[in-house]
Amino acid sequence: MSYVITYSDYSPSQCEGELYIDPRYTLDSNSDATTWKIGVMARIWKNGQSKSTEYLTGFGTVRIKRAAKVTVNASPEPVAKGKTLTVAGTITRADWVRHKYTGFGGKSAKLQFRKAGTSTYTTVKIVKANSAGALKTTVTASADGYWRWTFGETDTTGGATAAGDYVDVK
Repeated sequence: MSYVITYSDYSPSQCEGELYIDPRYTLDSNSDATTWKIGVMARIWKNGQSKSTEYLTGFGTVRIKRAAKVTVNASPEPVAKGKTLTVAGTITRADWVRHKYTGFGGKSAKLQFRKAGTSTYTTVKIVKANSAGALKTTVTASADGYWRWTFGETDTTGGATAAGDYVDVK
């Protein structure tokens, strides 16, 4: 972010800054995942000494979201062509009270497949996680390739995509 701040009795200044939030020390409630207002504290210096401190608002807002993770496990590996393949996984998200990831239940995730030798994933089906965030479905094995789950963001939680799990089809 970059802002130009002008005061009638001071020359203009360009300010830049970054905000890093460490949820282990800064956030103590999951309800902190909301829209935050941006404010700035500016210290005015003259001749090497602090003359005054200004608290400025009106710089906009930023959306703070809880991080999410998705896992995947396709089995059995290898699998015979035409046989049933079970694809499982879990959607979890940061719990800022417990300081760990916990199941994010009731959310839908896309099961995607990428055939070996290609670079594009295709959505095969959409599955709703159980109350603990667990995902599970079956598909018919047809070709070697990578299976993954992908979860879209919500108002309070960012999206996540699992790394592909390679399955060899015999």
